[in-house]
Amino acid sequence: TLDSRATTANTVTYTSASVTFAANTLALIFARSAGTTAAVTASGLLTWAAETAVQFPAAASVHRLTLFTAQVAVSTGPGVVTFSGGSMTGFIYGIEEIGGADTTDGVVQVTTSNAADVSTIDITLSGFTSADNRTFAGFMFSTALLGTPEVGYTELVDLTHAAPNANMVAAWTNAADLSPGCTWAALATVAAIGIEVKATAAAPGVGFGPLLAMYRNYHIRA
Repeated sequence: TLDSRATTANTVTYTSASVTFAANTLALIFARSAGTTAAVTASGLLTWAAETAVQFPAAASVHRLTLFTAQVAVSTGPGVVTFSGGSMTGFIYGIEEIGGADTTDGVVQVTTSNAADVSTIDITLSGFTSADNRTFAGFMFSTALLGTPEVGYTELVDLTHAAPNANMVAAWTNAADLSPGCTWAALATVAAIGIEVKATAAAPGVGFGPLLAMYRNYHIRA
C-alpha cells in the first residue's frame, strides 16, 4: 500500500501520491466525491476511462461513486493521477493494479445500485462470460462507519471522513461471484458498483492465479 487516506479538503482537484504501473496489467480506480453533482475525471500516467458513475437515490445528490479503468500495456511512472470535477467538499479514492486480467478489454460488464435507509446492499451482475473472470466492487455510504464486504471478499479500501460523513469500501473475490455485497452498522444511504473483470487468455482455466502474485493495491491521497 502506497498510501491510505481520505480528505475533506474543499477543492476542484485532488492529486495522488507518486505511483507506478507494471506492464500487462489492468488499472482500476474507485473514487468517491462529495459536494457537487459534476462528473469527476481522472488523468495522468494512463488513458483513464470512466466506466460508470452512481449517485445516492435522492434527487440532485451531491455524492458520486465513479469507476475508472485503464489498460497498461507498457510500464509507467513514477507519476501522479489527478482527479478533477466541480467544487468538492470531500474525496476518497484508491488505485488498484490487477495482474492476470485481459489487458486488451478487461471490463466485461459493470452494474450499479443504490438505496436509502439500509444497512446492507447487494449488486446483481449478469451471468459471467467465463468462470475464470473475477468480481470487483465499490460501495459508498452516508456514514463515517467502516463497512464489511461479504464473506469471501478481500477488502481493498475502507476509508471514512466526516463533514460530510462518508465511507468508501472496495473489495474483490477470487471467484466469479454474481452478487457482491457489503454491510455496515447503521442505517444509511448507499450507492455501489460491481464489475466483472476478464481473465487473460494466456492461461485459460487458471483464472486469476497470477493476480495473487502480481496484485498491488494502491490507496492514494489528496
